[in-house]
Amino acid sequence: MKWMSLASVLRKFLPTVYEKYGALNARQYAYRAEAAGLVTKKQFKYVNSVLTRLREQNVIPWKAVLDSSREFQPYRVIDSEDPEDYIEYCKSRFKEFPDQFSLPRWQYQKVIPVIFTEKEGLIQYFEMVTKFRAVSIYAQKGQVGKSHLHEVVFPWMMRQAAKGKIMRMIYLGDCDDEGFQIPLTLLQIISKWAEGKPQFNIRDLFPRYPDRIEGKGSILTFERLVLKPEQVESMGLRKDPLNPRSTIAKKFVDFKCEVEAVEPSILRSIIEEAIDETWDEKAEEKRQQKTEEIKKPIKEKIEDLSKDW
Repeated sequence: MKWMSLASVLRKFLPTVYEKYGALNARQYAYRAEAAGLVTKKQFKYVNSVLTRLREQNVIPWKAVLDSSREFQPYRVIDSEDPEDYIEYCKSRFKEFPDQFSLPRWQYQKVIPVIFTEKEGLIQYFEMVTKFRAVSIYAQKGQVGKSHLHEVVFPWMMRQAAKGKIMRMIYLGDCDDEGFQIPLTLLQIISKWAEGKPQFNIRDLFPRYPDRIEGKGSILTFERLVLKPEQVESMGLRKDPLNPRSTIAKKFVDFKCEVEAVEPSILRSIIEEAIDETWDEKAEEKRQQKTEEIKKPIKEKIEDLSKDW
């Protein structure tokens, strides 16, 4: 067999990953290459450089590699400076309101899932599942930032709970000591603020403990969706050594494995199933029916207001 350089091998392999899974972040591509026996972790940065060249040469599209940057919002430059044109634009938008109206997707659902994650770089990948399902994601960027959590996320959760909803906190993080300490700290903080202790399985916080449920009947529930030690075993994922400089090394686990190591389609299906299992079709039917009921008077009022336009 003709010898091929690593660059050539990756140039052939990485487009097949895109064809199979769609857009991924650079680290997910690198993990697919590692799983195929093409690279080691020390070569992950090199995989990223090959991905850049593949996009620059139009072998794969730029959108094939996700990153953690948020959507770019350019300043608007209007096409016309005629006041009448702007008024006509506003009129047309106003008339479209009835067709655009819809009650929120989780309006009548009893349980509302919300995803918490330390993996900011995977947000865009998670959003492939969550955007369609209107599920919120809170990226902690490491240890939880108390100000944003207290001023934005927690009040929103409590408003939903006050309406009789159960807030289902779903955690996605690495299987390492930091990946267990982060949600533990999160729950400790929320427990101080909330009325009643969140309900959770103790193994979701301390994997070496026997199964035990805490805080039964709470308006808040917590579960670790990925990555768990048993998932690392069942999926045959590689175990890397812990950071020897970590101050909490071996407090929770004896190895490290990142979420990106999970086969992308499996990761997506795990998230989909977790969200969909709480979905109540009767509640959805009620939402759709109520939406149509509300649309009717909105349409009549708008038609009345715009009849002379």
